[in-house]
Formats: sequence, C-alpha cells, structure tokens
Amino acid sequence: MRCIADLSENPIQLIGVPVRIPLDDIPDVYPLHLIPWRATFVREADLVKSQFGEEQISGDEFVVFEALDKNLPDIDNPEVQRDIVKAFVMKIHSEILKDKPTSDPHEMILIMPYHFPHTLIDIFRTIINRQDYGLELKGIFSEQICQIAYTIKNMPVMNQKDSTEKRVIIINLRSHSDGRILKLIWRERSDESHIEIVDNSQISLNSKEDIEVLISELRIHEMNSVIFIFGSDINKGTQFENIAKGKMASSQYSKSKVKKAFMVQNLQKKPENAQTVKFIGALQLLKFMEGKEEPNKRFYIQNRFNIGVHSGQERFHTLVPREEVSITNRFPSDYFGVFRLKETLSQNVRFTLCCGYSERTCDSIPLGYLNSNGKTHGKDEIYELVVSVHMDSIAQGKATLYYVNPNEKTLLEVDGTRFRMNPLLY
Repeated sequence: MRCIADLSENPIQLIGVPVRIPLDDIPDVYPLHLIPWRATFVREADLVKSQFGEEQISGDEFVVFEALDKNLPDIDNPEVQRDIVKAFVMKIHSEILKDKPTSDPHEMILIMPYHFPHTLIDIFRTIINRQDYGLELKGIFSEQICQIAYTIKNMPVMNQKDSTEKRVIIINLRSHSDGRILKLIWRERSDESHIEIVDNSQISLNSKEDIEVLISELRIHEMNSVIFIFGSDINKGTQFENIAKGKMASSQYSKSKVKKAFMVQNLQKKPENAQTVKFIGALQLLKFMEGKEEPNKRFYIQNRFNIGVHSGQERFHTLVPREEVSITNRFPSDYFGVFRLKETLSQNVRFTLCCGYSERTCDSIPLGYLNSNGKTHGKDEIYELVVSVHMDSIAQGKATLYYVNPNEKTLLEVDGTRFRMNPLLY
C-alpha cells in the first residue's frame, strides 16, 4: 500500500493507493480517511499531558491547537512538535491497517505546506523512518512541486520543443474567498525544462473589487497560460475565472491570435480538484525520480527567496534580495541591516529570520530566531541592533544579531542561528 498524506489541507487528507496500480488507472478519489489534526495540552501540577484528536480532556489549565497544518510551525518547542508528529504517524499507520489490510509494503509520501520549516520536516522524516511504524518514506514533496509535476504531465503545451519563455500562473481556489497562486517562468528545450518559481502567495477574495485588483496585480493579461485548480466545493465559472477571461480577452497582449487561443484553451479546460492535482503530482514525481517517466530529460526548478527578518510586522525587512540567491552568484557572501529602536533593551527583542517570494510575513517560511536576550540599557533611549546574514552557499548560512555600543561604537554579538533553505524535494 502506498499512502499519501496531504498536510497542506485541514483536516489533513489521507489517501491509499495499491502500489501495483498504474498511475494512469488511478481514480480521482481514493480516500482512506480525513484526519482531524488537533492537539490539547493540559497542565496538572508540574506535569503537562497531551491529547491528540477530537477527544476532550479536562484540567485546570489547558491550551488547544486547532488547524495544526498552520499552527505547528509556530510551536517552537521541538519536544512538543515531536509528540504531535509521533501521534500523527501512529494515526496514519492505524488507518492503513484498519481499512486496507494488505501484504504490500506500506510506502509513505508526504505533501508539505509551503511554510513548514526544514527543522519540522526533519522531525517528520526521523519519526516516520523508525522501523517500528512499518512505514517506508518514499518522498517528502512541497505542495508547489506537486502542482508543477502535474502540470508537466497534463498540460501538453508546456512540453512544446522551443526555447520561448512562457509565463504560467496556477490559481488554486480553496474556497470562494481564499486560495493560493503559483507563478512560474517556464523555458522548454528538447531535453531540458527550466522552471523558475516567481511567487507562491495566499490570496483573499471577499468582493468583486478584490478580484479585479488582484487580477491586475497578478498581471494575468501577460500570462501565456492560466491554470485553475478548484476546491471540491467550488463549481467552474467563478467570478475570478470570468473576470480573468475578460481581462485577457480585452488586453493588448492577447491580440496575437495564437496567444489568445492558447490562453482561452487553458481557461476553458475542465477545472481540476485541488486534492487530485497534488496526489497525482506526487505520484508523478515518484515516477520521475525512479526513471520511469521522461528518463532522458532533466528538469531544473529554481526556487529563489528573499531572506529577511521581522518582529511581528505584516511585512519583513529584506536583507538578502532574491536576485542574490542564485547559482550564478559567488559564495560566501555577506549582507546586513541596521535597526534603530526606541525602547529599553531590558525587554527582549525577538527577530524571526524568514524567507519568502514576497515580503509578506504571512507567506514567509521561518528559518530561525534571534533574541536580544534582555541586555541592560538605559530607558527611553534610541539604540541600534545589527542583523548580519552570511551565506555559505545558495542554500544555507548563518544569521547573527549584534548590539551597537553607543559609546565605543563597537559591535557586541548577542545571538546567532544557522539556517538552511527549504528545498522543493526533501
């Protein structure tokens, strides 16, 4: 049995597919169960008890974490994260044995949300690989790479043998009011595909005006291809799709008959279910990795982020712009930012080191934390902190927080953290 758990949805979607079924024969829906992933922590005297699932437990002090696909990265305690992940893996194993008893090996694929940090993903890998769970981890994939893999296979226009740069946007409408967009630059050659991820952001659609503003910001009229992925409760013909069609049909960019026909063709394609796209994409990735699909072709997917810090603001301050995070740049390299604060340093200032395609904090991935550690300083004075980022390579480095001594004009190291960028395949 091959089990795929999509952690980018809440409740988490869990499906099981017999290993011997050919990829092309897999039906659209093949669920085991939906797992409500919830954690409750109760304090009794000096002990903290944990409970996972929907069961209620009583106690004097308790905290409940709902929607753990979103909240788990914010739980800093690694021990709590391990407890949650362990309970989750045990639940998956029990679901497989209960519903699909089989002699086939129990292979495991995880689809991870865009914003999960690598430290949390490492916990998943460590716990799943333990022999006593009887699960063989075949791959951990980000949700955006699953969508790209599906597009490679199911959008024939992406496989045209030319070097023309194609601008592609995948719009995943999870509900009538929110979703996520994935913008790509796609260059296709005879034996290579070069794909650059430009953006992967949340979108909010509360009114027709919101939709029109967003479509303008996304520059949909300049796209070569627009691909819609719909949640299970959304029908084709949403306001977003209709307005997008109108914008593209009336734009100067679409006057070329070839481009106009190309865009309309993709807009009129039968909308896909969001779950199906990611499940099929994950299985497609396995076939690519095992050399069973396109064995003589190479795919280069570039995932470039801005790297910066924030202390609770809606947007983070970029220290390393995405243009610098490229294989063409020379490493090691150094970057820094100076922050002037009017507070007392006896109060701890905490910076979150993060990365993201944009500077929106809600779309960023946490990489680590830097604390001023409550260093003593006079009240109500302006003081300066310096954050430096040393990039060892395109994928890792170290961030350091310094306090600027106002009298001696020297830097005193306060805190530091090493970081590693999230890959698309783990």
